[in-house]
Amino acid sequence: RFDQSNLSARDLLRRDYKQWRMGAYEVGIASFGVPFQDACSLLDALGSFRDERGVDFLVCMSAFNDADNNFKRQLLLSGGKEPGVAESLKAMGLSLEEQGIGIQALDDGSEVNLNKSSDSDVLCFI
Repeated sequence: RFDQSNLSARDLLRRDYKQWRMGAYEVGIASFGVPFQDACSLLDALGSFRDERGVDFLVCMSAFNDADNNFKRQLLLSGGKEPGVAESLKAMGLSLEEQGIGIQALDDGSEVNLNKSSDSDVLCFI
């Protein structure tokens, strides 16, 4: 029941998904239990899932135990290229980092570069 390692990226996104309107934006949030780096084709699925659901922003949260059994969390913010969305996404990311709640952007030296996507802007935090 709790092993999600064999689920596709689309199934992970659908597994625990909520959606609502926040001001001018439609926002979706997906939660699952595998590291982003282990979620097969997660970046490829973000844009199509976001479009299918009609959301401006898609937030992904992951909570899992690493190889040393340490509890970890990751947060990913994804927004399309529409005017205002990319700027809002970057502002949200900066705001999160400035809150001093112990998160940091996943850098380009990561095992899988989650900061690059052709159809969306993606910010990833650990």
